[in-house]
Amino acid sequence: MNIETEQRTASGLKLKQKCRSDMPVIDCDVHNEFTNYAQDLLPYVSREWKHYITEGLFRGVAMRPYTLWQGGYRDDVRSEDGSPAAVNLDQVKRQHLDQWGIEYAILTHGVTALSVCYYGQYEWASELAKATNDWALDNWLGDPRVRCSMVVAAQHPTAAAKEIDRVSEHPGIIQVILPTRSPGGVAWCDPKYDPIWKAAERHNLVVGFHVNSDAGNVLPPTTAGWPRSYLEASAAYVIAAQSELIGIICSGVFERFPQLKVAMIENGFGWFPSLMWRLDKHWRELRAELPWLRRKPSEYAEDHIRFTTQPMEEPESPQQLLQLIDMMGSDEYLMFSTDYPHWNFDSPARSLPGAISADLAEKILSGNARAFYGLPAARHDTRTSGAALDE
Repeated sequence: MNIETEQRTASGLKLKQKCRSDMPVIDCDVHNEFTNYAQDLLPYVSREWKHYITEGLFRGVAMRPYTLWQGGYRDDVRSEDGSPAAVNLDQVKRQHLDQWGIEYAILTHGVTALSVCYYGQYEWASELAKATNDWALDNWLGDPRVRCSMVVAAQHPTAAAKEIDRVSEHPGIIQVILPTRSPGGVAWCDPKYDPIWKAAERHNLVVGFHVNSDAGNVLPPTTAGWPRSYLEASAAYVIAAQSELIGIICSGVFERFPQLKVAMIENGFGWFPSLMWRLDKHWRELRAELPWLRRKPSEYAEDHIRFTTQPMEEPESPQQLLQLIDMMGSDEYLMFSTDYPHWNFDSPARSLPGAISADLAEKILSGNARAFYGLPAARHDTRTSGAALDE
């Protein structure tokens, strides 16, 4: 059903908004978490590496240098015993898939899993990536609505490519997940990483770049160093996304790997139109400098790149959001995501304003992701009776 609600904008005006609860939803950013990182992975770590955990007291990467006053997770999804949210499939099914009638959920893991890319000890990082993937295969693919991302230690590209070859055999794996900010200050466009793109293309896997925290061996998110607050750091995360995307397009990654698909996850999208305008302008002026680029940068982007919606840049006027989507140049760029179970979760029923047409809403909520990830039409029951409508 479509339910009309009223929301008051900052200017005091009332806005009628339709809940899209009758439409299929493919959630492109669902975080499956560890109960205890080191202990959860211990059974999957090879014998010769186990002593890193049992005797070396390895506990994982150090967390970000900011206090998360909002707690990181929604209060209503924590376990009754106080343990973290999203630590097992049954919990995610009950709190998210069943509640919202999710057709498919694409698991993207948590901060700790993605941080293997920042370990200087890359052999250990590769072992942890392998253990994480085996843990995920054993514990997270027991429901037809779930698809999963695989983790690799990108600082060791040859080993990463071998891991892609190994794990991609499982039909539930549809994506290689990487942090948006590249490891060690070597940009993702560097030919060093070509083995990863080649392996992903070979197995028809999307490469997802997910915004990453400031944990571990990571450069500051701004050229001015570490911001004073987490608010500033959060706003600055999109700077890395823009820089990496410029490099990937201009260095010819998509010319070398014409079937490669890239999803920008939790990196925003409001900045994208102006960036493409600027790139296209400079390409027309300076194209002799990059003879390998046969087309405008925006044309590569339209064929190869998609964006998830959360966290959505939300202009005060819903019409401005429509204008922003129009300025992107295609209604196929956006794929819906909730960021479950995090505190800034976006409800599938209420995230898209009523000003967005039903056809466009359906593309954003499911159609674009279905086409990009090659997901079949669901044969499972995606909605339980009495599913919640976030009221």
